[in-house]
Amino acid sequence: MNRPVSSLNLPQSVVNKLEKEGFCLCDDVKENFEAAQAKVNICCWPSVTTAPKLKTALELCREELNWKSVTTFIPELDDLLRDEVVAGAVTELTGFPGSGKTQVCFHLSVGVSGEVVFICTNRSFSPERVKETAEKFVGDAEPIMKKIQCIEAMDVVELLASVSFLENWLSDGNCIRLLIIDSISWPLKQQTNVQERTSLIYTIFQNLRILANRYKFAIVVTNDLTTRVTGGVVYNPSAFSDGFYHIVNTRMLLSREGDTFNARIVKSAVNGCQTGMCFKF
Repeated sequence: MNRPVSSLNLPQSVVNKLEKEGFCLCDDVKENFEAAQAKVNICCWPSVTTAPKLKTALELCREELNWKSVTTFIPELDDLLRDEVVAGAVTELTGFPGSGKTQVCFHLSVGVSGEVVFICTNRSFSPERVKETAEKFVGDAEPIMKKIQCIEAMDVVELLASVSFLENWLSDGNCIRLLIIDSISWPLKQQTNVQERTSLIYTIFQNLRILANRYKFAIVVTNDLTTRVTGGVVYNPSAFSDGFYHIVNTRMLLSREGDTFNARIVKSAVNGCQTGMCFKF
């Protein structure tokens, strides 16, 4: 197969390493596979160089049914997120500070049936709040705390490094059901060049989608609302505007009034937009 390795469904970091070592074409790797494997972890090579297996709609439906849904232990939220937080999909929780985004992430971490990687970019991860949530809804918090792997990534460089680490960690045989990034906006806002920032967003999520589909885990990210004025009209879009809107499969808008929270689905590839629901933690 004399085609560029850059045309394969590989994370960009792997492509860069292969090309740096002189393996620019698929035939280069095929003819010197052991040498390539010694320099770059390409255990997934057979799966990306063979034609994908055809699946019927019935088979896909059964796969979705076998992927256990994630619960937040809050009925109103579970109704809104039904069939949204699933393997390969990106769910965005957006809202102003204090609107409950991080707490929803804690509930999802506790409610998922499997391992979790929680990438914290703004020092918002609170082990004590996770422990309290687990004790309230599950009882024994220790097994829950053990299944949540935490990474701190305070800037773009550390976030990219975290994605690269995740790729290598998963290829070593580790499994997760949920990846959380809280928040995606904090490290990316530090990148003031809009064009470079847009490129970074697409690079990060292209690599994450490849990993999510290959290793069957869901992705949840939090994002901030911004304030803009157009023609004298003030409105509050999510950070990074339309570019990020087209990356996510689901967007949930969160707000708060006193001790009551409101959640509304404003984008969904499954259930369509839904009216808001009030809830309490």
